[in-house]
Order: sequence, then C-alpha cells, then structure tokens
Amino acid sequence: MASIKRLREHFRRNSKLLNIALLIFTAYYFIIYSPFSTLGKKQAEVSHYFLPKSLNAQSTLYKPVTVDSLKQRSGDFDLRSLMDLEFPYDPLSSTPKFIWQTHKNDPATDPNFRDDHKLYMKSWQKKLKYDARLPMDSPQNGLKYSDPKNNEWIYYYLNDKDVNDFVENTFANLEPIVWAFKSLPIGILKADFFRYLIIYARGGIYSDVDTTLMKSLPDWAGNNYQFIEEMVKNPADRFKYKGPDTTEEMPPAYNMLNTPGLVVGIEADADRPDWAEFFARRVQLCQWTIQSKPGHPVLREVILNITSTTLASSSLVSSEIKSKIKFDQDHLQEYKIQNRHKHFQGNEQKTSKNVDGTDIMNWTGPGLFTDTICEYLEYLINNYKSVNIFNKNLNIEHHEGDDDSRKSTKKFHTRIVESFSKLRIDWGFYSLMQRPILIADVAILPITAFSPDVGHMGAKSSNSEDCYVKHHFSGSWKG
Repeated sequence: MASIKRLREHFRRNSKLLNIALLIFTAYYFIIYSPFSTLGKKQAEVSHYFLPKSLNAQSTLYKPVTVDSLKQRSGDFDLRSLMDLEFPYDPLSSTPKFIWQTHKNDPATDPNFRDDHKLYMKSWQKKLKYDARLPMDSPQNGLKYSDPKNNEWIYYYLNDKDVNDFVENTFANLEPIVWAFKSLPIGILKADFFRYLIIYARGGIYSDVDTTLMKSLPDWAGNNYQFIEEMVKNPADRFKYKGPDTTEEMPPAYNMLNTPGLVVGIEADADRPDWAEFFARRVQLCQWTIQSKPGHPVLREVILNITSTTLASSSLVSSEIKSKIKFDQDHLQEYKIQNRHKHFQGNEQKTSKNVDGTDIMNWTGPGLFTDTICEYLEYLINNYKSVNIFNKNLNIEHHEGDDDSRKSTKKFHTRIVESFSKLRIDWGFYSLMQRPILIADVAILPITAFSPDVGHMGAKSSNSEDCYVKHHFSGSWKG
C-alpha cells in the first residue's frame, strides 16, 4: 500500500511535466507525420510519375478517387490523382483551427532574429486582437484575448529543419513533390512552396511572420457561418449567367450553407494604365496570408504547377529524378519558367544566380497563385451546369475620380457580362471590390482584409472591421 501511495505522489508531483511531454509528442506525431494517410506509409510500385499540366474536362476535381483509377498507363501514376487519394478534400468539413508560421531559425535561440518579427508573431502565438490605434508594444495593447474561443486555436512555428522534415515525411508517397521542394534553387521559392504544402496537407491559416493578427479568429470567413449567411441572404447579389450545355451538376455539398473551403484576399488592384510596372497581374491575390481546408483543389493545382515547373526548369534536378517522371508532352514548354519571362525565353536551366524577381512571381509567388485560382474558377463555370456566385459589388454604384474608396466593380459590368457569355471570368469581376465575393467554395476578400494601410487602391486602415491582418512588408523571407 505504501508503494502505491508513493507512486501516486510521484505522478502528482510530475503531472505537469508528463502533460507537457505528452503534448509535445502528440504535436510532433500528428503534424510532422501523417497517421491518417490514405495511401499508407508503404510506397506503391511506381515506374513513372505522370505530371499533368492543367485542369481539363477529364480532371478529377471532386469525383472520388480509387487506387484502380490512378494509373495513367502501365506503371505510370498520375500525380493529381495520387494527391487526391492522399489528401481528399471534404467541402463540408470545418477549417482546422491551426495557425502556421515559419522562418529560418528559432526566435528563442537565434540572436539575429528580428525583434519586430517577434512582436508581430506574438499576436498569433497569444491569439490576440491588437488595437491598431495603439503602439504594438504599448502596455495597454494586446493584454486580453479578443474572444475566449481564440484559445481553441493551436499555433505552430516551424524552422527550416522542421519544414524539411515535414515535407519529406508528409509527402513521402508523393515523391515528385519532395524532389521539387529540394530542387528549388533559392530560399524564397521554398518559402512560397511550403505555405501551399502545409495548408494543403493540414489546413488552417498560414501567415508570414511580418503580419499582425487584427481580427478575432472565430470571425474569420473560413470559420464563421454568419459570413456565408450574409453573403447569400440577398437574392439580388447572386450573379446569373448561362452555363455550358451539360447535365453535370455541382455536388450537393456546394449548395449547402457552409464555410468557404478557401479564403484569399486582394493584394493589389491598380486601376491605372501603368499597373504592369508595379505588379504581376492587374488584380493580384495575396499569399502572405491564406486560409484553407485541407486538400483544397486550388492548392493541389498550385502544388502541381510548381512541382512540374521545378522539375523542368531547375538545374538541381538530377538525371535519376528525370528518368522517373513523364510530362504531358502537349504542354511541355509551358512547364518551363524560362518561357514565362519575355527576356529569358529558351532552355537555360535556372540556378541560384539567374533567378530574378519575375521568375519568383510566376514560379511560386502571387502571379502563379492568382492565375491558378482564376483557372480553377473558370474550370467550374465551364464544366458544371451552374455555380453559385455572389458578388454584391456589382450592385454598388461606381464613381469615377481619384477617390478609390468610391469606385466599384460595377465600372466593369459590361465586360464582365461579356466574358461570362464566353464562359470566361474577366479580371474586372475581382476589381474595385468593397465587399467579399463568393464563387462556389472560394471566398475572395477586399484589399483591406490582408492589405490595410497601403494608402491607395481603395484600401482602408487597419482599424476597419474589414481588416483581418496587417502586413508590415519587412521581407520576412529574407531572414
């Protein structure tokens, strides 16, 4: 009896340490490894991986995937189908309450880790809503949780070693993705690629370390059912168009009231003739902050594009790897990043010394991200009889002039209607937004959500209720 009492006393005294150890083990197991993998840890027999280019009529978007449907031809496995099997997308699921941030080293041990980044990270680590009217280091600022439900969220920080371990273990059954990640020639390309990989595999919110959380997490679009209720309550806000001649309907899940599967925001919307001197796209979507459910098809397509582009363009790809992959020959030139830059067309392989800013924008950055989302949404309206689309901005009056806050999407109404008649979506549909838009399971937020305080393009201040995060533009990817 005495020995049992001593044992109980030992556990009572050390219960806190045991709980901490259990928490660390659980986090490591579920985040670094993938216990729920559909394919399992045993690698299938693959002679070649087939890398498809872009969405087409035969693409598996929402249709169930089976092991028998994976083979492209004898011994060849279609990477898109493998991804669908490994990370299936459930549009009716909830967005996981994970927050993801990453940087090269640990802030606690790296003496060169920037103090301002530590301060910005604090808002995410503590799940605090900061008051933008007060200095961030003010004693009155950020002392309380903005909502007790914020405590349900789990914050994860990964350094470079964690990132490498995560990619190697989580995507072990999708070897071309691991090969591509390791073959990217410079760090910023890897930083871009990782943000897509982490929220594709795990879901939640990714945000750069030079961002500050400004909106209470339960109020974010991806976790707030009232967001959808507000979007769809007025029938006049539904955008109507004539769909394709098909009987194929969107799955019933997409007609149910649910949270969006992917939430993105406008980064730049330069309503000026010289926009191309400053931005990659006329309307450019932000990727320093992204919210998504795991397995979302947009992220799958982004990852496929980066993987294919890297394996075709980087000098770091070995001949052994090249012998295991097969490109879609009809689109082989489109894989090469060299052909996306008018100054460097050709076959010269990319190294760490010849990657420029335009490469970054179109290889892994906002140019590619914007294009992929637009292609995905156009795929939907071309392949399904009807798609739920809500855009309140088309009912807001437009006023010309220098005041961007009085402009509206209605300015482009004629060209928008004309583009939809051809089953295309003109960039004007996303321009001069004052309110969010919803297309199927994708919510696009106005510029203020992720880009407040920029002083132009209709962006409001970070005090606005429309603001989700404040980006400090400090180049966190530089180290």
